[in-house]
Amino acid sequence: MAQVIIVSNRLPVSVKKVDGVLEFSRSLGGVATGLSSYLTGSSRNKWIGWPGIASDELTEDDRQAILAELAKDNCYPVFLTQKQLNDFYGEYSNRIVWPLFHNLKAHYEKRGASWRAYRKANELYADAVEAVAQPKSTIWVHDYHLMLVPELLRAKRPAGHIGFFLHIPFPNPETYRELPEAKKLLRGVLGAFGAGPGRPPT
Repeated sequence: MAQVIIVSNRLPVSVKKVDGVLEFSRSLGGVATGLSSYLTGSSRNKWIGWPGIASDELTEDDRQAILAELAKDNCYPVFLTQKQLNDFYGEYSNRIVWPLFHNLKAHYEKRGASWRAYRKANELYADAVEAVAQPKSTIWVHDYHLMLVPELLRAKRPAGHIGFFLHIPFPNPETYRELPEAKKLLRGVLGAFGAGPGRPPT
């Protein structure tokens, strides 16, 4: 079977620093629990995601220790600064996309900076995939945090096997059109459906 690469916001292993010492634990949540068998089922399969700690807290030695420890579980981290987490995750993903997709009021006050952070974070996730993927890998991208990743990968893998799974509802068309980046996000997701090579989102 071809290698399967899971791409999600969080890894199934979390890292924290206690009194200067790195600690590793299993992440809680449906995605980590439900898909963990892909890691235990084959050493070829990989998981890409954020390890749960801001990169600002880490020394270079910490980074290398995290890479080595996570590799034992076939996990590969995307390191994000606290500002990237605040803007990409806290603002754009969870104050704009999540409420809008649940037909609730979105908060657009910091949309410009948070959109740029969202786009940059998605580029970092796509780059992390490319660093470990094989030519015939099946890449499975998850959820609203990473809606640009399929198109970014499709641009590099025109014939690649790329899937996308949204774990929240999709809003009605009228609500979705309220989002200024609606077309860019939709184009990003369509990269998973063989829409052909796309341009990197702008």
